[in-house]
Amino acid sequence: MAFTDHHKRCMLEMYFRNSEKIDEQWIYSTRNAFEDFRETFPDVIVTFEQFILWTYTGKREV
Repeated sequence: MAFTDHHKRCMLEMYFRNSEKIDEQWIYSTRNAFEDFRETFPDVIVTFEQFILWTYTGKREV
């Protein structure tokens, strides 16, 4: 599936929003970002693997 620009912006926003700083290091929760994405876009069929692939690379079509 190809993500729209809106999907991509929301993915990145959700990824960074689901972070916390522990011992001066930022920790990001991809699982929580994925759950937020699924709640926001219930009509988009995407697997967790597709989500993390795009989140970490930001360039590949899935």
